[in-house]
Amino acid sequence: MNIYDARRNRLREVVESDKRFKGRPSRLAAFLGRQPSYLYRLLKDSGEDRKNLGEELAREFERELGLPYGWFDQDVLSEQARDRGITYQAGVNRGLSQRWVPLVPWAKVFSTVTAASKPRSSTEWVACPAPCSTRTFAVRHTGEAMAPDYRHGELLFVDPEQTARHGDDVIVRIDELTVFKRLHITPEGSYLVSLNPDFPDRIVAMPSQAIVLGCVIGSWVQRRA
Repeated sequence: MNIYDARRNRLREVVESDKRFKGRPSRLAAFLGRQPSYLYRLLKDSGEDRKNLGEELAREFERELGLPYGWFDQDVLSEQARDRGITYQAGVNRGLSQRWVPLVPWAKVFSTVTAASKPRSSTEWVACPAPCSTRTFAVRHTGEAMAPDYRHGELLFVDPEQTARHGDDVIVRIDELTVFKRLHITPEGSYLVSLNPDFPDRIVAMPSQAIVLGCVIGSWVQRRA
């Protein structure tokens, strides 16, 4: 089986197993913003008008459907990978899974967490390497307050569904300011800590009006250009 046959099979699985589409390709086409005829061509086994689901479009469909990164390619994974139990039932998973997440500017973090609608299609997306909820997003760290653990420009993966615990690295909203700190919870109260020992006022009491927007579940930094 080649990669295109695998993706075609997975696309059929979405149509047949996702309750939103009730076995009808036309419903899936409408959800994806495509013409029904185009989707039928992707599903066809043969014929001159058959189309293959390419790399870029497969990743786009995964993002739109809330599927984990690479889900459409799983039928051609190595036996070793399959033995690890990589499975997903389309339209049913609402818990944790690896998935595409929006990369948002720092200034939009608060509105991203509080918005009821999903990000615009023009949003840049990145693949989160760790299990995460559907509300997870990525943002680039700025500054030196959390050095040396975090570098300027490092990509932070933030999950608003995680409950903040002592020692977690969190994104916090204080009035009009959004900050990245380590949370310390003590019998005397909660504190926000900057990891850089040279940072001024590196330990501050957590204000009563502060809102924890999410926990950092992982990060990524480019090591070579």
